[in-house]
Amino acid sequence: MHNIRPRHPSAPQTESDVAPAPTRRGADPGGASRRRVPARDRPVLAIVCAWYVVTLLVSGALNVIQQFAGIDPDLIQIVQFAPTIGLLLLFALPRVRRSVFLPPRVSHRRAWGRLGIALLAIAGYAAMLLATAALTQDLRSDQPFHSGWLVALFVALQIVGAIGEEIGWHGFLQPLLATRMNWLASCIVTGVLWSFWHVQIFASVLSTIMFTLSCVGLSIVYGKIAVGNPLQRGIIAGVMHGIVNITLFLGLDQEAATRGAIPLPILYLLPFGLAVLAAQRFRARQAARGSVQGSLRAAARAATSPAPRGKLAAVPSVTEYAPSGKMDA
Repeated sequence: MHNIRPRHPSAPQTESDVAPAPTRRGADPGGASRRRVPARDRPVLAIVCAWYVVTLLVSGALNVIQQFAGIDPDLIQIVQFAPTIGLLLLFALPRVRRSVFLPPRVSHRRAWGRLGIALLAIAGYAAMLLATAALTQDLRSDQPFHSGWLVALFVALQIVGAIGEEIGWHGFLQPLLATRMNWLASCIVTGVLWSFWHVQIFASVLSTIMFTLSCVGLSIVYGKIAVGNPLQRGIIAGVMHGIVNITLFLGLDQEAATRGAIPLPILYLLPFGLAVLAAQRFRARQAARGSVQGSLRAAARAATSPAPRGKLAAVPSVTEYAPSGKMDA
């Protein structure tokens, strides 16, 4: 029905995304089909539910395959690829347009920069995780692997598996939810759905609460740092996720989640996260104030500049220079 495929809400508009101006009153030669489809008109909820159900079904199938194939779950759990497989199956349907529901790509420079930030952030989290586990006596006493090449293989497989998982969760789901709700709410909803996907957490009420808090906290971190299309976001969030999994498996006792060793470092990092958000808002406010002041100076220069002979100088209004026709008080 649509002649132009609409882009993700965060993608910059191009000339092809905007309907041409009517040639006369009441006339629209391009028709409504050329207008960009707003996020509220997209079946986001249906897409999210369909993807989640498909992911659950694929997860069950992958668990059965792993059991019968004899794949060592300590090295990798192939169920981690279920979110990405579910996404591929969903967008294989001819009526589902990827350009509508997927976030846009960013430059390699920006993606590499965010990956560097991700490594710094998750290294601090892993250090706090181990320190908290040491205080609560949750450090692992035995070593699951007795050779260096097995450890290297484990690390590589954990990173790859985490990327396969995060392409779905924070590469697709979280940015899609962000088109219908604010950023923080989208991260929280993603974290809750992500935690419920791990059915093993329902062994006890305490483990369920602790694991859900961990997933929500990490989801906020992943959602804040990851940028780009699903693959770029999946790599950035997947590297962080993989490092967390490696730290948990090699460094912590497997029952640590029920005693609170996992959520506590997130609480420790909360003040730093609030400081980052406050700094970003301060910079945005300063930039807006500088823009308005520049508009005022430009208006003053235009008003005092000499007019051409025989013509009066037009005095532009401030709203012609201020962004969106508004000024901060």
